Amino acid sequence: MIKKIKTVRELQVDPAETVRELREHAQSIVDHEVLSNEFTYHAPNEDQARRYKEINDTALMLGQTILACTPRSTERTLALRKLQEARMWANASIAINERNER
Repeated sequence: MIKKIKTVRELQVDPAETVRELREHAQSIVDHEVLSNEFTYHAPNEDQARRYKEINDTALMLGQTILACTPRSTERTLALRKLQEARMWANASIAINERNER
């Protein structure tokens, strides 16, 4: 349906409102792109796969050291969970923030 404009005042645009709407729209686009990138599978290239393995192997060695040197406890469980989280975020940093040039 076409809206009929009755006065010149209805044609006037508030520049501040227009700028605010444009900023919100631009931020929405950026948010969508960031979210899309973070929830997309990123196949590793050879160098990335090598670095994933290095991070994973190092985390495994530290995890084994924690198991060998600490008593079974809530704190040990938390240490292992935080190690798992650190490994995951380190690998995610590579996957999400590096573009694959294949």
